Amino acid sequence: MKRLRFGVTGLGMMGDIYARVLADLPEAELVALCDIMPGKAAEMARKLGVSGYAGTDFAEMLRQHPDLDGVAVTTPDADHVGPVLAALDAGMHVCVEKPLSTTVADGQRMAERARRAGRILMVGHTLRFQPQFIAMREAVVRGEIGQVLHIFARRNNPSAVRDRLGGRVSVAFFLGVHDIDMLLWTMRQPVIKAFAKSVTRNDRGVADSILSTLTFADGALALLENSWGMPAVGGRPRRFQFDVAGTEGVIEVYAHEQGIGILKADATDYPGTVFLPEVQGRLGGVYRDQVEHFVDCIARGRTPACTAEEGLEAVRVAAAIERSLREGVEVDV
Repeated sequence: MKRLRFGVTGLGMMGDIYARVLADLPEAELVALCDIMPGKAAEMARKLGVSGYAGTDFAEMLRQHPDLDGVAVTTPDADHVGPVLAALDAGMHVCVEKPLSTTVADGQRMAERARRAGRILMVGHTLRFQPQFIAMREAVVRGEIGQVLHIFARRNNPSAVRDRLGGRVSVAFFLGVHDIDMLLWTMRQPVIKAFAKSVTRNDRGVADSILSTLTFADGALALLENSWGMPAVGGRPRRFQFDVAGTEGVIEVYAHEQGIGILKADATDYPGTVFLPEVQGRLGGVYRDQVEHFVDCIARGRTPACTAEEGLEAVRVAAAIERSLREGVEVDV
């Protein structure tokens, strides 16, 4: 079977993961990498034995490798639209990291271009590959807890993340969009209204914490808690939470659990075992499953786990949260 050929642009944490997994998959061939920082592109390309392109050379990467089957776009959140459109126009399938975009207009452009090109545009909403969330969603869909009354979703990060990213993207898009997508996927109906309030305790002028109340088409409610103003503290983490209350039962998703804790006098550590564990020299876990799924969708002509249209719905809700913050009222989505 012919191996599919791939490129990656944007070599931050997620780009590094995509590149390493694609280089390791027997059914895929990593061909080229691109990053805005020349040194990073050159170093990773040398390490993985592929071609490297720097800065604005993404277009050159596409010209030099017109036979790429797929491209992973893992650039910063607000910089997805350019490389996504360029790759689609070159006839390539695309996986773009969440969120699809940081504006509804950009998301619409990408979704429409993918439809016209007849190419896959998959959005990397990782929770759709996390076993705990899959089990929760299946139980809700089967009706095991009756009708959903409300959902509480918490996703918080320490302030170091805000200091690194604040101003380039809001916490609603960086963190909130994870759970927004999971809410939409689980409920299988749109959010029709959003009301949000925020608090700012930093000198950067960006919201530290946002609390959002979302109303679904059938009247069910969701409370979304997102903060990147949290202190870096030890102890047992509870920065992620997802609880679903129904008329006949409750589901609790322990998304923060890793199954191991290393507790010492001066530090507490919970090694990651869910997202990217290394077992016998091989990367595994949720991120690998996501990349493998993208490859499999191209090979088999399958619909991806999260389509551009679904990714766009999450963008609409996050954008409505930001609009509610600006206007100080509940808004329609």
